[in-house]
Amino acid sequence: MRRNLLRANVLILALLLSVSGYSQLDTIYLKEYPLKALGEYNDEGNEHGHWVHFYLDGNKQSEGRYANGLPVGQWTNWFKNGFKYYEGNYADGLKDGEWIEWDSLGRLIGKSNWEKGKRNGITKEWDYEKEEIKTAVLLEDKFNGEIIWTDFAGEPILKGHYKNGLQDGKWLWYDSIGNIKQVLFYENGLPKR
Repeated sequence: MRRNLLRANVLILALLLSVSGYSQLDTIYLKEYPLKALGEYNDEGNEHGHWVHFYLDGNKQSEGRYANGLPVGQWTNWFKNGFKYYEGNYADGLKDGEWIEWDSLGRLIGKSNWEKGKRNGITKEWDYEKEEIKTAVLLEDKFNGEIIWTDFAGEPILKGHYKNGLQDGKWLWYDSIGNIKQVLFYENGLPKR
């Protein structure tokens, strides 16, 4: 009964979307699991225009646009439970601009800036198990600049600096009440003695 209802819902959705400009309902495989997808192919056989991917249970998995087989513009992905997984923009198939990521409970876990498929600028991550926030600067997908880890109250856990992806300069570790508990100096990624 439930399987027939799901098939009927997918069929109705396919009919509604075909009236609104979609021409294809296909099963495709991403990361070795099947998805249902609605979208159009261009004359060369590449995805083109607005596409929606669905989990087999009918829940939406992702939505965005393709241009000649490459993702472009705003894309949104969801967990099977319906919460957003990540959202961001593509330019010519590469991540570009701000990307935001959530965990399966709907909590924000990451914000990063991208240029031409590489992280550039400030990246921020939230770790709810450790109750930490990590903030770093990246250039061409490598850490480059200050990195700060704080607890959720804003108290420092670690402060340091990267240069071309390697630890550099003074690094400070703090105890639970904000006192410096360790200081190390780095040069080209190696501790100085």
